[in-house]
Amino acid sequence: MAVNLHREKAVTRLIELTTDTGGSAEAAEEEANEVEASIENAGAAALAAEALNAAAEHVHSQAEESAAPVIDGSSVDVVE
Repeated sequence: MAVNLHREKAVTRLIELTTDTGGSAEAAEEEANEVEASIENAGAAALAAEALNAAAEHVHSQAEESAAPVIDGSSVDVVE
């Protein structure tokens, strides 16, 4: 009786595997595309953050160069 049950389960599983309409393959491909898009978006975000950091550092260095010395606890910007 147990052998018949195992045989029936095995045959049922084989039928499921061989009659699959490809839905799982399509789902796997869609998931792979989503992962690839996520990786590309993360890379673009990292490049944008790097560019923003560089711009902020440039602005900060420009501000430090143009700042006047501290007089009486306050700073004065040099106007050219």
